[in-house]
This record gives sequence, C-alpha cells and structure tokens, in this order.
Amino acid sequence: MKRYLVILGRKTELAYIELQTVLRRTRPAKQSPSFIRLHHTVLVRTKQEFDPNLLQQVLGGTIKIGILGGRATTRDFMEKLTRVLRNEAIGKPKLTFGISIVGNPHPNQRFLIPRELKDRLTSEGIVSRYVLPTKSDELTSAQVALGGVTELYLIWTDAEVEIAKTCTVQDFEGFAKRDYQRPYVNPRSGMLPPKIARQMVNLAFPRPPSKDSLILDPFCGTGTIAMEAMMLDINTINGDQNKEQVEGTKKNLTWLARETGKKANWKVVQSDATKMAQAIDLKVDAIVTEPFLGPPNLIEKKVKNLIKGLNKLYLGAVKNWKKCLKKGGRLVLVIPEIHMGELVEAADLIIDRRENLGYTLVAGPLDYEREDAVVRRLIYVLELT
Repeated sequence: MKRYLVILGRKTELAYIELQTVLRRTRPAKQSPSFIRLHHTVLVRTKQEFDPNLLQQVLGGTIKIGILGGRATTRDFMEKLTRVLRNEAIGKPKLTFGISIVGNPHPNQRFLIPRELKDRLTSEGIVSRYVLPTKSDELTSAQVALGGVTELYLIWTDAEVEIAKTCTVQDFEGFAKRDYQRPYVNPRSGMLPPKIARQMVNLAFPRPPSKDSLILDPFCGTGTIAMEAMMLDINTINGDQNKEQVEGTKKNLTWLARETGKKANWKVVQSDATKMAQAIDLKVDAIVTEPFLGPPNLIEKKVKNLIKGLNKLYLGAVKNWKKCLKKGGRLVLVIPEIHMGELVEAADLIIDRRENLGYTLVAGPLDYEREDAVVRRLIYVLELT
C-alpha cells in the first residue's frame, strides 16, 4: 500500500474535490484510493502507485505532493528525521533542508527542530543549512523549488508524528506566466484565475479525457479555461458575443501553443451564449464556463433586478446548451453571490431547477472568492442525465 501526502491550496474544499476526481477516474472502484483529510493536508493511501510529478502537472489546487515515510512517536521522531537527512546528504557538499509542520502543538518547534537537526548533522561531519518558513509553520512552494530545499513534513496527531518528504511542487511560475504574460487581457471581463480554471476543467471529467475530448466554453472572455484545457491536451470550442474577446482569445491560444508546443485543437466563434448550440452544431463532452456575473460597480438598490436578469440569462443558456452536451456530460459553471451589507443574493435559479432542466448536482457550491468580496463566485458541477 502506497501512502502520499498532498498539500492543498488556499481554497481547500475545491482543491480536495479536484484531487479526488482526478485520482479516482483512472482506478476501478475496488482500487479507489482512501483519503484522510487533516486541516489543508490529505493523506492518500492507494494500492496502485502513481507518479507524484505527473499528478502535480495535472492538478490546479494542489501545491505540493510528498511521499509518506512512516510514523514516529513524539519522543523518537528526531532520530528518524536525522536518518532521513543523513541519507539526503550523501554526495552533496552541503545539504539545504527545511521542516514544515502541520498541527504543531508547540509554536517554537518551527525554530527548535531544524536547529537541533543541524547540530546533529554537524556532529556527524555533515555540512548543512536550514531554511525557516516565512509566514507560517510551512515552507512555501517558492522556497522549496527555487532554493533547492529538501523539505520534510511533520504531521502531528495525538501521540504520533507522520513524516513525509516533499517530492514535487506546483508550477507556480507557469500559472503566473499564463496569467500575466498572455498577450491579451481585459480587466472588464471576469479575470478567472488560471488555477481555478484548471480545477474546473478537471472537475468536468469523472473519466480520463481522450485525445478527442471536447470542452465548450460559451462565455470564453480572454480564453483562460481554454488555455488550461490546452495544458491538459484537451480540445476546446469557445464562444463570446464580444468580437474583441473572440479575437483576444485567439491571440492567447496562439501564443500559448507557440510557447508550450501544445497541440490541442481549438476554435473560437462569435455568438450569443443562449444560441451557442446552433452556432457550433456539434456535441461536446463537457461545458466549463464562468458566465457574465454582472457589472463591476454594483448599486445595492439594483441588485435584485440584476439577479433577476442573470437568472433569466442563465436559464436560457443552460436550456440551449443541453442540445449540444452529450448525455452524462458535465456542466461546470460559476454562479455569482452578491454581498452588500445585510443583502445576500445569488443567481442560482438554475441550481434550484436543475432536475427540471435534466441535471443532477455532483458538487457545489464551492467558493473560491475572498470572504470580503462583494461578488463571491460559487462553482457548481452538474451532470446531464
């Protein structure tokens, strides 16, 4: 039985469901991994070994993956840590290491443990230096990746300590490049973060996507969802009623293909989202989209009318999309929830009427916006019956 440690990103619930979806879709039910969630970490047990590096390249919400090396008591874990670092130091003129702690019962441990480990290594003639976490009890992905750090995780329970070694971290530079260096941006559109778009794409496929799999994004904006699908070698067809957005999405996808060498097929059409089925005239495996969420500057007295208009738009669109979505296909979309003072309104009528529309609820609502935001984005996953 193989055991892994997964460190989830800031939106833990969304990242956790993405992790489960991706790991379960390649395994028979009897071989499905088991998951134990502790805080923002997940202990994964599976009979079927997987490559942490390949898994990390797929996921959008996981920031680190490590291999669990065993348990120790709270009395003898230092001996085990020393043994692990001793092996890591073989063949290296100098070992750089760091200790990250989850469930730490003693705040000073983040300083005391690496200091004692360095003293132990020095007594054995091993040259080393340690790196301390900058913001919490855990090293950041950037510290590990850019500093060449051997990172060991300690997960504290009542009487035991789980020890893991980080073996891969998220490609934060790649996500940042697609976010900030793309040739076309439009601050007036939704500005969906690439990591969230990646997670939405993964949630759309309960079974492994094939080379012929096709995603539709009817509100493509600047093409963020299509870009993350391309990174997973998934074909897309994208639509927007705004000509500038259509041309901008084409620029971004052309740029990404050139930068990465990715070969996924894509197409962008100008069309009203409520008439998208007629515009593309084909069946798709999944629909993944962040629709129009409303104007940027909201006025409280106009919120109820805005919600009424958005509900009408979404109902019309979802009814139309049903014509082009394959049976059993998933619809992953964002719904806005507006918070202004005591007022809380969500444009979620399609969720209330999902059964009449022919859908079942798979997951949601999954919140990915900061808590003080006026417009909070709720992700829902629906499946066409």
